[in-house]
Amino acid sequence: MENESQLASATPRDFTFQLLKQITNDFSEDNRIGVGGYGVVYKGTLDNGEVIAVKKLYYKHPGLDSDKQFQNECTNLMRVHHQNIVRLVGYCHEIRHICVEHNGRYVFAMVEDRALCFEYLEGGSLDKHLTDESCGFGWHTRYKIIKGICEGLNYLHNGSKESIFHLDLKPANILLDRNMMPKIGDFGLSRLFDSTETCSTKGIIGTPGYMPPEYINRFHITPKFDVFSLGVTIIKIMSGQEGYSKFADMSSQEFIQLVHENWEKALQTTVLAHTSHGVKKCIEIALRCVEADRVKRPTIAEVVDELSKIDTTIIDELNKIDTDRSSPIEQVTNLQCNQAFTPCVNSGMFSKDGGKDGSMISSCSSQAIRASSDSVLLRANIKCPILSSTSVKIFSYDNLRLATRKFHSNCVLGEGGFGCVYKGWIDENTLSPCEPGTGIPVAVKRLGQESSQGHKEWLAEINLAHLSHPNLVKLFGYCLEDEHRLLVYEFIPHGSLDNHLFKRDSCQPLSWNLRMKVALGVAKALAYLHCAEINVIVRDVKNSNILLDRVSESSEHRTSPI
Repeated sequence: MENESQLASATPRDFTFQLLKQITNDFSEDNRIGVGGYGVVYKGTLDNGEVIAVKKLYYKHPGLDSDKQFQNECTNLMRVHHQNIVRLVGYCHEIRHICVEHNGRYVFAMVEDRALCFEYLEGGSLDKHLTDESCGFGWHTRYKIIKGICEGLNYLHNGSKESIFHLDLKPANILLDRNMMPKIGDFGLSRLFDSTETCSTKGIIGTPGYMPPEYINRFHITPKFDVFSLGVTIIKIMSGQEGYSKFADMSSQEFIQLVHENWEKALQTTVLAHTSHGVKKCIEIALRCVEADRVKRPTIAEVVDELSKIDTTIIDELNKIDTDRSSPIEQVTNLQCNQAFTPCVNSGMFSKDGGKDGSMISSCSSQAIRASSDSVLLRANIKCPILSSTSVKIFSYDNLRLATRKFHSNCVLGEGGFGCVYKGWIDENTLSPCEPGTGIPVAVKRLGQESSQGHKEWLAEINLAHLSHPNLVKLFGYCLEDEHRLLVYEFIPHGSLDNHLFKRDSCQPLSWNLRMKVALGVAKALAYLHCAEINVIVRDVKNSNILLDRVSESSEHRTSPI
């Protein structure tokens, strides 16, 4: 995931109209991916391989102030840099003259070409994914989308001296990336305000159904305009279009009960109480956002704060469950988490299984430590949350399920007290699941319901993911959805050291030189882990927890033993 400093450094480019024609195949129908009130959107690929969405604005569309729309969207997007706001890649504004026939003679006419170029988001717009509780996205994905939208809107309202009011927030203007992270787009109606004072417009802007009563009746604009639109959007995310239509015919309490019961049926009995709490809390927040009296609506900052409390409840409950079943000694090092998850993206390679019992991965106490969940982190601050890291990515359960062919038995790499390790395949660029034999292989460790490895050990692996060394296995990412806890590692192709030492599974015997390289690699990894800055004691260094990525003496690649 790009951080804000990286985003801020990506200055939008000034594209020529000729280049945009070229990368969109002359704005062909095959490249068209969407159409809106102010223009048509096409898919294009730049010379550097980056795929972008090109929004070509209409030529002076009657009844539309298209110049203002273009200026608003371009200038306001240049001001914002946030993971939940669509990134502006570039723009085009050219005026040219062409010779055309008019009333039997040729004249020169002025043509104005305007386009805005955005990052291309594979998931499309949110409105295409809206369903009721019984199908479509699971609760975890919907909650992640809700939270992302709220954080993006909070940035617009409070991220700089001048607030930006979107004024057309709705599912059609929220785009999803490959990991279902939401990004707010379409800033054509957005406005800059120096304060939170009430302002007015001379005419109607926005979309019916998402405009608050004070705007419909008096054309008044405040930050609560966007909050009202947010409330409608959250309701539709949670209950679908059909569910939202029932809202007007029920009291708030009746609607809350209906949505809550529908989700309990959809989730059945497989989830913890925190999920039920989160569902109820989200729908309560949404109904407060659509209060007719804007004074009763929360600010977007208050909404984000309430969602953060939901995150805290989730982690606290998971830790309580883990503490209840752990020994007194284990409880000393139990991780007490008190902050929300921070999704991150990794740039590392992928890995494979190792030990015959799968312990090679199960035993890792971190993405980097090819050791065991018994590893000890010798630091003063034992208690910690899931730490923010640029080396770890959050996967959805559905994507990992597809990547491993629904956790098929043929994909099992190893099995132990923690559960199973599966081989999966993901696309190298999009990180989405793909067919076996294509993309990049990964090893997916899935904790079983009766796993001997608890939430404490699972968190430890993630929180040590910042460790980086050539002789440590890399953790690519993790998944936490309801009761599902998974870890995704790089795939190490030649298995564990013990298989080679004892010639199991047709493994090649190791020459003396290779054995020395393995021993040296293990020693280097341990020296790195034992250094004063890190202070990690593995407590489970053994042949089955040492993996080999190369067994050829002529290879220039270093053996990755741990």
